Amino acid sequence: MKVCVVGAGQVGGHLAYLLTNLDGVSVSLYDIDPDIALGKSLDIMQSHILSDRYPSLSTPRTLEEAVEGVDIIVMTGGKARRSGMNRDDLLMENAMVIRSTAKIIKKNAPHSIVCVVTNPVDTMTLLMQHETQLSCHRVMGMAGVLDSARMRYFMSLETRTHPKDVICQVLGGHGDTMVPVLSHTTIQGHRCVDFLKNQESLDRLVERTRHGGGEIVNLLKTSATYFAPAQSIMAMLKSVIYDEKRMLPVSCYLDDEKIYMGVNATLGSKGIEKIHQPELDDREKNWWESSLKSVAYLADVLRKNNFL
Repeated sequence: MKVCVVGAGQVGGHLAYLLTNLDGVSVSLYDIDPDIALGKSLDIMQSHILSDRYPSLSTPRTLEEAVEGVDIIVMTGGKARRSGMNRDDLLMENAMVIRSTAKIIKKNAPHSIVCVVTNPVDTMTLLMQHETQLSCHRVMGMAGVLDSARMRYFMSLETRTHPKDVICQVLGGHGDTMVPVLSHTTIQGHRCVDFLKNQESLDRLVERTRHGGGEIVNLLKTSATYFAPAQSIMAMLKSVIYDEKRMLPVSCYLDDEKIYMGVNATLGSKGIEKIHQPELDDREKNWWESSLKSVAYLADVLRKNNFL
C-alpha cells in the first residue's frame, strides 16, 4: 500500500512518522519546500535505526512524482491557524492550495483515495472532490475523529473515569458549531446526562469540545495542534488500509445539502462504504441546522469566488 502525505509541517511530519510504523505501507512525503520534507524524513529514518525498523520513506521533489500511482493521499498542506484565528479565516488562502494540488491529483492519481486535513476542512474537502472529480466515496475529511477524542478526554477528566469507559461522537462541521451528540454519549455504560446529572457541567463540556483546538492554539501561540490530528488521521487510514470497516465520524458528501460535513461512516478499502446518521434529539437537531448553515455559507463564498 502506497500513501502520500502532502505537506511536511507539524501534522504531516508526525503523520509520516506514524505511517512508517505500519507493516506493508510505503510512504512518500512531499512539501513545497523540499528541504523540510527531506529533513523530516532523515529524522524519521534515523529514529527507526534505533528500533531496527527499516520502512520505505521517500521525499520526491515534485508533487507529480509524490502522488504518481499511490493508493491514498493525505492533504495536510496549507496555512495553519494561529492564536486569534478561527478555521474559517484560512478559507481563501487554502482554497488556492487545494485547487492546485487537486489538479495534479486528478492527472497523476485518478484512482486514489484522498483524506483532507487542511482547514476549514469540510469546505476544503468539498473543493478537493470538485476539482479531482473523484467519487465522493473516495474523498473524505478528517475532523470528527479528532473532535470526538477531545470530547472523550474532557469527559474523562470531568467525571474522573477512564477514557475507555467514555463513548461519544461529535458530528457536523469542524468548527465552533460542531455537534457533540450527548444523546448517544455514555460513561461507564450510563447515559452521560444521567451520569453527570448537571446541565452546567454538560454545557461546559460541549463548549470546551467546540473550542478544544483553539484552546491549544492559544496556549502554543505560534503553532497549531498536531499530535492528536495525526493520530486521528491514522485511525481513518488504518481502517482503509486494512479494510477494518470501522464506523468513524468523517466529513462526507451529503447529497441533499450538496456539502461535506461530519457524519458517521464505515471506512474500508473502497473509502467511505456506508454513511450512518444517528437519531438526534431536538437540541442536537438545532445544533445540526446551525452547523449546516455555517458550512453551507463557506461553500457559497467559494462559489461566489468561482472555486465551485
